[in-house]
Formats: sequence, C-alpha cells, structure tokens
Amino acid sequence: MSRVDRTWMLLLMSALFLGVLSSCGNPEKQVTAEPEIIRMKLPKPEKPSSVKPSPKPTITSAAPSAETHQGAVPSESQDTTREIAQPMLPDQQRVLYKVEGKIDPFQPLIREEPVEKASLDSKTQRKKRIPQTPLERLDLSQLRLTAIIRTASGYRALVEESTGKGYIIGVGTYLGLNGGRVVAIHKDRFVLEEEIEDALGNVKTEQRDIRLPKPTGDPS
Repeated sequence: MSRVDRTWMLLLMSALFLGVLSSCGNPEKQVTAEPEIIRMKLPKPEKPSSVKPSPKPTITSAAPSAETHQGAVPSESQDTTREIAQPMLPDQQRVLYKVEGKIDPFQPLIREEPVEKASLDSKTQRKKRIPQTPLERLDLSQLRLTAIIRTASGYRALVEESTGKGYIIGVGTYLGLNGGRVVAIHKDRFVLEEEIEDALGNVKTEQRDIRLPKPTGDPS
C-alpha cells in the first residue's frame, strides 16, 4: 500500500470516528418524541325514550248534516256560535239626497235667458219684409229725389235710380232695403219711416228726410 493510500485511509477512518462520537455525544437527539395521548370520556348515547309522542289531533270539517239541508232547526249551541262570530252592528239609517231645489254644479252660474220666440218672430217679420217692387230691392244711396209734383190729390215725388230710370212715389210707397215707407211729401222733400234694429236686437222706428238737391249757384 502506498503512502497516499494510507493517508486516505486515515482520513476516512477519522471521519467515521468523528461521526460515531457526534451521534453518541447527544443521546437526547436520538430519542424521538413520542406522541401525546389525550384521554377523554365520551358521553354515552341516550337511549330512545319508551314514551311515544302523542299523535296530533286532526281537524276535520264538519259536513252539513242531512237535517240541516232539509230545513232542520239548528241547535242552541250553533245559534250561540253564530252570534259570537257575527257581532251586533248598529242600524244605519239611509240618507236620501233630494235633487229638487238644489243647484246643479255642472251648470254655469251665468246663463243667458232664452228670448221669447214670439218677440223674435215679430222682429224677424218687421225686418225681413218681402220686396214687392224694384224700389224695395235698392238701397237709398242708389236713389235720388229729382222732382216734387203737385197734383189735385196732393204732392208726389219723382225718384231716379243710378241707371236713370225714374219712379213716381206717393204716401204709403215702400222703398229701400230696410222696408222704409213714405209717410209725408212736402214741396221740397219727402219723409221716409224705417224700422232699424240696434245692437241689442231691439227694433225701433226712425224717420229721415229725403230732400231735393239744391240747384247749381243757389247760395242757400
């Protein structure tokens, strides 16, 4: 064996020796910790009780007996039960609402009074006279007084329309669109009476004078 081999052998043996010493020097480390055992008393299982639970009462609806269907008189206990279930209430008096003499809330407070039909008819008849002559279909602005004629029976007037056609009129002749009537004829004019309706619908009578035009150059 060579010297080198001896050296290695010594080193190996030294290492083994040191390992044995280290393991033998700490005996506490070699002892493994034993598991801790905990002992407890388990409760004993309860024995099933010998007393049986009482069965729940079953509620069955009482079917109406045949006597009740046949109109039998219920017993006193049933009457008492009904009286308890239905409390006595005070009698309520019925209040009747009378419409007569009351104000209708749906009607307007200000109402227009209806105009009598007779008055309307009379106004319509006065205003709307049926024209019977061509003079009643012409407005007074379309007529012109051209002459006054004196006759044995009185004065008459000569009127002329815009086309140049002339008409002789006397007292009682109607002319104009408003149903005017000649009530008087004088030497220089004639008086026409008309029924005029105002803004309120009232018919009133007015008179107007239709005069002869003044001659040219007359200062008066």
